[in-house]
Amino acid sequence: MNFSFNQLKVGSLVEIEILDNNQEMIRLKTIVEDIIDESLLKLFAPVQMGKNYPLRMGDGFNLITVFKYPTVDKYDILSCRCKIIDREKDGNISTITIQKNGMFQQIQRRNYFRLPLIKNLTLVQDNKEYEILSKDLSGNGFRGYIGKKLSAGSEAVLHLDVDTNVLKLRTKIIECSPDPSHSYRYEIRGSFINIKNTQLSGLLKYIFSKQSESIKKQIDFKDYVSILDTEKTYSDFFSMSNLEMIIRISPIILWVMTLLEYTYFVNTFRNKNMGINFFFGQFSRTYYPEHLVTANTLAMIILVLCGCSFFMNNFLNKKRKIIINIQYLIQSILAIIVIIVYQMMI
Repeated sequence: MNFSFNQLKVGSLVEIEILDNNQEMIRLKTIVEDIIDESLLKLFAPVQMGKNYPLRMGDGFNLITVFKYPTVDKYDILSCRCKIIDREKDGNISTITIQKNGMFQQIQRRNYFRLPLIKNLTLVQDNKEYEILSKDLSGNGFRGYIGKKLSAGSEAVLHLDVDTNVLKLRTKIIECSPDPSHSYRYEIRGSFINIKNTQLSGLLKYIFSKQSESIKKQIDFKDYVSILDTEKTYSDFFSMSNLEMIIRISPIILWVMTLLEYTYFVNTFRNKNMGINFFFGQFSRTYYPEHLVTANTLAMIILVLCGCSFFMNNFLNKKRKIIINIQYLIQSILAIIVIIVYQMMI
């Protein structure tokens, strides 16, 4: 189909269909940030469950979008093979530039642009109204919960409030089975039939607007940092997200080691009370040099780890934390005290 990126608009909702690490196809929603030309497009880096998804330079994927015919009120869902050719960061916002590697092809709208939607809907069948709590909604149908079992294969009409209008969508009940977690309701799944172009237009507009609102809220997060900002020289293990995780837990590990270090250090000069109480009893002091040797060894290890962690936090971490550096400083001072005492005692 003769469709190019120039026919999209800034702010348009698109989907990325890509294989994950388990070789399973997943879909990520994002929006158009800029249109460069008919073959190059800039997108906001997609997020999944509130976190940036690890896309990399050269990754290939299917780009899915919606095309509205200019002369008639009709929509088609199109797909094209693309790849990532660039990535950028402006403040807290990360973007990717993609290149079109083929022609757009029309695909079925089933399962595409599905909107997670918790909303009370009305289903009318044989002049009886049933309340439905929806789970999700798409251009093809809906899923949700209902209090009465309806026959699979039967038809009904779904009433959906869209802005100031009410869409009345003819629906075929695909499945209506007991909810295993709640005995008082049923899981229902329906497919829209004989949907008019005006109805589809209103339905898709509603889905796109809700999805765009959700995506924009995620993009506006101040702490939004994409894994795309990770330097290519890092290995997969030392990608930015893993590196930040290591740096954040390192002070905890070092505090545990410091506690163990000072346990040995204090027990080096252990006091033994031989009298009635601490002040008036017979008092003796015992020296345990082996404990001091262990404390010194731990102090040396902690000092080296603090140095390595300080280097990673300041030179490899994109969002270095000052409070972590302060902890490294305190742990280093405590380790140096033990080392100095050891040097004085030997």
